[in-house]
Amino acid sequence: MKSRIIFIAILSVILGVSTFAIYRLFFFSHEIKGTESNLNRGTTKQDPHQKRPGMRLSNSVDGNESIWQDSRLKDSQVPVGQLKVSAEIENNLGLLVELYDQGHDEEFLKKLNELIAANPEVKEYVALKGDYYFNEGNWAESEKSIRRLIELNPENMFAQTSLAEVLAIQGQSEEAIKTQQNVLQKDPRNLAAMNGLLAVSEMKGDTQAGEDYVKRLMEQDPTNGNAAAIYGQLLRDQGNVEDAEKVFREAHLRDPGNPVLTENLVVEEIRKGRYANAFDLGIEASDRFSHKDDKFRALNGSWQAAALLNDRAKMLVILNKMKDIDPNDQFVLQKSLELQHP
Repeated sequence: MKSRIIFIAILSVILGVSTFAIYRLFFFSHEIKGTESNLNRGTTKQDPHQKRPGMRLSNSVDGNESIWQDSRLKDSQVPVGQLKVSAEIENNLGLLVELYDQGHDEEFLKKLNELIAANPEVKEYVALKGDYYFNEGNWAESEKSIRRLIELNPENMFAQTSLAEVLAIQGQSEEAIKTQQNVLQKDPRNLAAMNGLLAVSEMKGDTQAGEDYVKRLMEQDPTNGNAAAIYGQLLRDQGNVEDAEKVFREAHLRDPGNPVLTENLVVEEIRKGRYANAFDLGIEASDRFSHKDDKFRALNGSWQAAALLNDRAKMLVILNKMKDIDPNDQFVLQKSLELQHP
């Protein structure tokens, strides 16, 4: 699953919380696929021919990369051997995905519950159940499965940030904050936990507490580029743009491979009208990054700069680099067609 329903987006939809963190994490929107809210479908039956919300926890039962190819289950035909599970579990997951995608909820749950009863230690099944109830807006049932998943794998940080999410949605702000802080004690660079902590603090009317916590993370470890990026974004949101840029640039020197810092530096270059610099920065970052999504997001910055320059040649450079990463990407195909037929 390349993109998840991030913590702040959920709270902003359900509780009306500020969406400032969405901008922080995803300034460029091209790679954010399938992030539409699932939260209004709890009482609405889905057309079985439409794509249903993707499963969130199932991507990270071991804290690794996605076991799904995308957040949209209809597109998640995972080849045998790609999952770190037995062929039997993988086949069962494929069957469950198909039932879910076709809207056969009753049969899906019956099969899933049977599998969990027979295999209570299989994390993938537990995660799938938590995902299903999350997508249905049944927070209490989702919470039960998430807690069980954490019992099976206490080191799964995504499960813990998801737990904080459902706790906050149910109004249990204090426990949600403690859960996020526990994650950050183990993983001080965890962006989801930082943004979740800020969102719940804002929801409680104590924004300063969340901001102070992030600032301490940055000060405790000057190489923590994620904390610096979040703190710089807070400064920028407050109108302290020069201070924000200083934080970004100093942190980038200490953590030059950080994609979130790079994105923010591209934003600053574009904001100041230095489009050529922004273009070069995105290109250089994309060549340095190894993760596909990071590469795309860096190239998105260069694309924005090239578009502002109205430089067709630069746009073609970006599209060719994107094609090398994913020749079937819809953004690439669409923009290539537009450039061929202006």
